[in-house]
Amino acid sequence: MIEGKLTTVGLIPGVPRWRSTVNKLFKRAYLAAVQFWWRALRPKHFRLSAKSEYHYTPRKKRYLIRKARQKHHGRPLVFSGELERMSKIARFTGTRHGARAVLPKANKANLRHPNSEVNMREELTRISRGDKIQMAKTAARHLHRQWKALKTKHTKRTK
Repeated sequence: MIEGKLTTVGLIPGVPRWRSTVNKLFKRAYLAAVQFWWRALRPKHFRLSAKSEYHYTPRKKRYLIRKARQKHHGRPLVFSGELERMSKIARFTGTRHGARAVLPKANKANLRHPNSEVNMREELTRISRGDKIQMAKTAARHLHRQWKALKTKHTKRTK
């Protein structure tokens, strides 16, 4: 009688459609990165430090004075607080090539005066270099965790 150990590397026995499994892993990793942006990085856009970190377009002095007088704050992208509240509602979509967060109720960011240089939608979704690094680390960590959960080696005893 001959005994041996058979180890296969590559396609995983018992996991049908290897390509679709890998595609799902990448989709989930991208979704994790976008959800991280929404949960941790989106709120940073409404802080005072966001003006310098994200290089927002300077507002007119008249607007800043009126905002300070009426609302008693100087936070960027916030006048009444409606955009900040509505940006908390999100829908996430993704594929193996990338993912995105759709903010369906944050349509205040799309409103702009024709002569204004301020584009609030672009400012709200702007990502700094540090944010890109954090999102990439989140995606890589998620992908690594998912990858380890798969059995990449299958060992079978033969007689």
